[in-house]
Amino acid sequence: MQVTTQQFADTTVVAPQGRIDHRSAAELEAALLPLVTRAAAHRAALVLDFSGVDYISSVGLRVLMI
Repeated sequence: MQVTTQQFADTTVVAPQGRIDHRSAAELEAALLPLVTRAAAHRAALVLDFSGVDYISSVGLRVLMI
């Protein structure tokens, strides 16, 4: 899995690509945590673009819920 980010004014777009499963869920969580924290602190928007995700397991969904 690969995670890319793009900044548009006060909006950050996060685009994971590939499979999100038990092997890559921790990587997604590590990538999202600082972005969520920064967006919350600055009252900015965070957009998750899952168009490049082929598969997401329940472990990956858990990362999103947390």
